[in-house]
Amino acid sequence: IYAGTGYGGSCIPKDVQALARTAREHGQSLRVLEAVEAVNNEQKHVIVNKILARYGQDLSGRRFALWGLAFKPNTDDMRDAPALDIARMLIDRGARIRVHDPVAAERFTREQPDLAPFLAASVEEVFDDSDAVVLVVPLFDIAFFSVFVGLGVAKRANPQSHKRWMVLATVTLLGA
Repeated sequence: IYAGTGYGGSCIPKDVQALARTAREHGQSLRVLEAVEAVNNEQKHVIVNKILARYGQDLSGRRFALWGLAFKPNTDDMRDAPALDIARMLIDRGARIRVHDPVAAERFTREQPDLAPFLAASVEEVFDDSDAVVLVVPLFDIAFFSVFVGLGVAKRANPQSHKRWMVLATVTLLGA
């Protein structure tokens, strides 16, 4: 388990809930599992709260890139994926978003029609003109590094903002 925006998928959330429910049905409390579920739900808000602390409560006019849509790397499974909740929370605050996941893009378009218009057509597009990048899932492929670490920075309309990317990305990955 890595620190970050929370877990998702079909197994862990369902199993944690089922174990806690079974304990309650037998007059017991599994406080550790209840705490795990509560913390997991809160993690989605942690990154959004960090964004709000940095950019203010009204995100109108701000653009954020979300890297990673599935609940873990190298899958297209988006069941309970934190990226979906984070995207919607940012939109609700007035933000413009771009999202990308090299594996989950096709399934994302089918299963998330309300968010599908925000899918970037290319790796460069997800970063272009973004105030910050949220690394929701650690998908580090060659395309990511070529754009994020250097090759794409020179082409950006606002090259100063790549420093903000790094701060937000580090905070997100460390789960701080």
